[in-house]
Amino acid sequence: MTDKIKEFRDGIFALRTRRFGTVAELMIETLYKLKKPQSQFHDRYDNVSNSRVEIKFSTVMKENEAHCKSPC
Repeated sequence: MTDKIKEFRDGIFALRTRRFGTVAELMIETLYKLKKPQSQFHDRYDNVSNSRVEIKFSTVMKENEAHCKSPC
């Protein structure tokens, strides 16, 4: 993995709460050519299949070594 990709990845995972979800939605929208939602009840819309799309992402937190009782 190149340094630029690592920096990009780490920057995304450093985002918290809604910001992380917004970045994820924008990436999925671009990758799958989705459209903006038609209402507030879904995240994106797929014109090809005429269906609403929900996008869910979650982050993984690293354990802080200062809080480890045994070697991390």
